[in-house]
Amino acid sequence: MLEDYFVDSEDAVRILITWFLNQVMEIKDLHQSGAEKNERNDSRRAQRNGYRKRSLTTRYERLKL
Repeated sequence: MLEDYFVDSEDAVRILITWFLNQVMEIKDLHQSGAEKNERNDSRRAQRNGYRKRSLTTRYERLKL
């Protein structure tokens, strides 16, 4: 993925942005629920019931998150 980014490919930039934003949303879910995905513990504050399709319009076109 990084090799493509250094070639200055717009597709690589989209992939990098998509990957980064998906990681940010995963960390946000972890903090809100109080537990890792599929982890069971007494301090869990919420349930994770799957994912909702999201999109974001950037100058590199529309990204599917």
